[in-house]
Amino acid sequence: MKILNSDELKIAETTLYAHLPKSIKAYGFVFAMNRGKPHTLEVLVDTWPAFTTIIVRPDPNNNRTMDFRKKVTLYSTDEEVLKRMLTVENAIDWSTYFLIGGCDLCHSPMLKEIAASRGISMKGYSLVHLMTLTEPSHLPELITRDLESRVSVLNESHADVVNKTWKFGGDDKGYRNILNLIRHFPTCCITDENNQPVSWVLLYDYCAMGMLYTQPEHRGKGYAKALITTMAKRLHYELKVAETALYAHLPKSIKGYAYPRLRTTALEVLVDTWPAFTTIIFRPDPNNNRAKDYLRKVTIYSTDEEVLRRMLTVENAIDWSTYFLIGGCDVRHLPLLKEIAASRGVSMKEFSLVHLMTLTDPSHLPELVTSDLESRRSVLTETHVDVINKTWKFGGDEKSYRNILHLIRHFPSCCITDENNQPVSWVLSYDYYAMGMLYTQPEHRGKGYAKALITTMAKRLHSQGYPVYCFIEESNELSYKLFKSLGFTDDPSYRATWYELNY
Repeated sequence: MKILNSDELKIAETTLYAHLPKSIKAYGFVFAMNRGKPHTLEVLVDTWPAFTTIIVRPDPNNNRTMDFRKKVTLYSTDEEVLKRMLTVENAIDWSTYFLIGGCDLCHSPMLKEIAASRGISMKGYSLVHLMTLTEPSHLPELITRDLESRVSVLNESHADVVNKTWKFGGDDKGYRNILNLIRHFPTCCITDENNQPVSWVLLYDYCAMGMLYTQPEHRGKGYAKALITTMAKRLHYELKVAETALYAHLPKSIKGYAYPRLRTTALEVLVDTWPAFTTIIFRPDPNNNRAKDYLRKVTIYSTDEEVLRRMLTVENAIDWSTYFLIGGCDVRHLPLLKEIAASRGVSMKEFSLVHLMTLTDPSHLPELVTSDLESRRSVLTETHVDVINKTWKFGGDEKSYRNILHLIRHFPSCCITDENNQPVSWVLSYDYYAMGMLYTQPEHRGKGYAKALITTMAKRLHSQGYPVYCFIEESNELSYKLFKSLGFTDDPSYRATWYELNY
């Protein structure tokens, strides 16, 4: 039995996808976890990387677990293995109240048998159909002109009314659950003339639509159908369309292309028009309380500088009043950005001019992890944050510490350890999936560790469907030659840079 880490959850998602629709609830939880949705869960499998049984259960080390109902989700293609995990290996804490949700009915006799043997009360309270929609493009457009101005999203002030009307709500834990969903998952509602919701639908933390409700006096008006079609299309298309559009502009759009795949983020995404767009901006989400914990970063990609100018000036797509960074930005936008900053009396400086290095196919990379290194290759843990923060060129303070901690928790990393199991060489993945912070302790240089880590990370990222790339400062000739020697290429006509504003 194994508890999966963040890298392994990505692989588990792919495996569960192959077993849809029966695996859909476990898949939904893992899908949400991989995209950084807040949770109080951990995921166990019987064996790794091939598994027959996966269990999503409350994380006993998460203090927030007690704030929500204890939920367990199971998916198994081998009931004997599932039985062993639930009995011999005690994969579930049977001593407290908990729910097993969305469980295949075929496991019911076995679950009843185990519960009875432990003297535990058990009852079924909701037998459901699993309804799926593979392709929502055929859905009609049900948002009339009259309704369009009244379609909105739920906010925290609506949690109480949703809790009171939800069949399984009404208590404090129901309220906290709904508040969590409204804060972190998509919602849709139709409001009345007082801007109060009269019909709504939410997304559960396992990514299923639910809590669909219309106030009695507003029924029969087609609101529920309109909300279902709107939410289905939204879930299926928006970020997928953005990612597809950006893919066509690789490699110049690469930093923006990676962001829609994020597991965890305090950003929001703006475009000039939809679904066809020329300009996309990633900025700190003003409604996300976590945004203040990290450096305020903005990413821009545009094929029409006049549109970009309008968004940055007339439409105020960026908050120019506080400190922020514009990162990985095409240098051709520099005159425009300087002009706007000067007109607003905002200080601005360039602090990193970089090559964009990409690797389309890492299959040709040599296997550089020798048998000696194999046992010393590992992933970074939270205990390693301090040493990375001290050695990173742009680190050394509290915000960079939190940033590195965040990356280690949620994104791929790789390191080589010494005989005391301490990292002596490492590479991380930034929150836009570029490889970075590559470093080897001085006394361990010249041993091929950096090459071994780059090839390992490149293959891992590529196997998980991520672009393989990095930014290298123009002044860092050693790194540039290293990556070139491994087959990474750059476009000599393209340079990106980082700008610091209100510094």
